[in-house]
Amino acid sequence: MRKLVAHAAPGTENDTAGRGRQDCLHFGGPHRHGTRTAYVADNCRCTQCRVANRAAEQHRTAALRDGCWEPLVDAGPARVHLGRLRQCGVGLDQIAKLSATPKGTIRRLLGGPASKPARIRTETSDRLLAIPISTDHLAPRSQVDACDTQRRITALINAGYSIPDLARALDKSSVSLRRTLTRQTVTAQTASAVSDLFERWLQNA
Repeated sequence: MRKLVAHAAPGTENDTAGRGRQDCLHFGGPHRHGTRTAYVADNCRCTQCRVANRAAEQHRTAALRDGCWEPLVDAGPARVHLGRLRQCGVGLDQIAKLSATPKGTIRRLLGGPASKPARIRTETSDRLLAIPISTDHLAPRSQVDACDTQRRITALINAGYSIPDLARALDKSSVSLRRTLTRQTVTAQTASAVSDLFERWLQNA
C-alpha cells in the first residue's frame, strides 16, 4: 500500500523524489503518469511527469531555436476524435472535464464551418486525443440506447429471476424496472448496473 503524506489532498502522494504525485481523478482515468498531459491536465508534479514536461519544453525550446517550432497543429484529428466521442454519447461537459479544455473551445471545434478553427494549440490537441473512445466516459445521467439493457434484463427473466428479484438487486422499484423495458433510452448508470448484474448472475454463474 502506498504511504500517503499527512494532510495531503485526495489522490496526492509523494514520489521517491519527495515531490507531489497527483493521480488522475477524471472519470475513466485516461491520463497516465510520465506524460505532459498528466502534468497539465491533472497538475501532477511527480518525477515522471516533471521529466515528461521538461522534455516537452526542451523540444519546444530547441524547435524555437532552429526556427521550426509549430505551436499550432491541424485541428482535423482532434475534431474527428471529438465527433467519435459524441457518437458514443459522451457529453460536452464530460469531454471538458476529461481533457481540462474549456467547453467553448470544444464547441468551436464542433461548430459550423464559419466557426471551426483550422488549427489549434498542440497542447489542446494532445489533451483531446488522450481521451480513449469508450462509453466508460459517459456521465452517470447520460442517456444511452436501451436495447442492450433490455436484452440483458430479458435474459435474466428467462433464466428464472423475477422482476422483484432484479429490482432489489439493482436498488430500483419493480415499477421503475418495468418502465426500463419499454423505454428507448436508459441512463448510463442503469445500463452499467444491469450489465454488472448480468455478468454476475449469468455469465459468471
